[in-house]
Amino acid sequence: MLLFQATRLLARLYAAGLYLPDVTLDDYPEAPEISTDARHAMFKSFATLPFQYYREVFNPSIESSDEPVTGDLADDFADIYVDLKSGLDLFEQGFELAAVWTWRMLLGIHWGRHATSALRALHNFELPDE
Repeated sequence: MLLFQATRLLARLYAAGLYLPDVTLDDYPEAPEISTDARHAMFKSFATLPFQYYREVFNPSIESSDEPVTGDLADDFADIYVDLKSGLDLFEQGFELAAVWTWRMLLGIHWGRHATSALRALHNFELPDE
């Protein structure tokens, strides 16, 4: 049940990220840094999921010769959280455009990859029928 809910919410989050507007900023404030302790606590909380590790290929294109590596579901969720929290901190400080820009930029270069990898792993794990 927990993994099924996580899959549904992560899919909705990723889809929402794809619909973020394309904004341009000449200057924007830096998001506050998230402490190492907060990152570790987030990772630890996600490590309690029914499975943590899965096989992953960094570049799935046919031309790629990448060998499979081990993916980490707890790391995926923790990195997604940290990236979204950066934008949320900006949003809460009143920098709405900077928040949108941050979420969209990090979707493209970081958390989107973690989300799609986690979704594939969750999809292939045995989920209950609901």
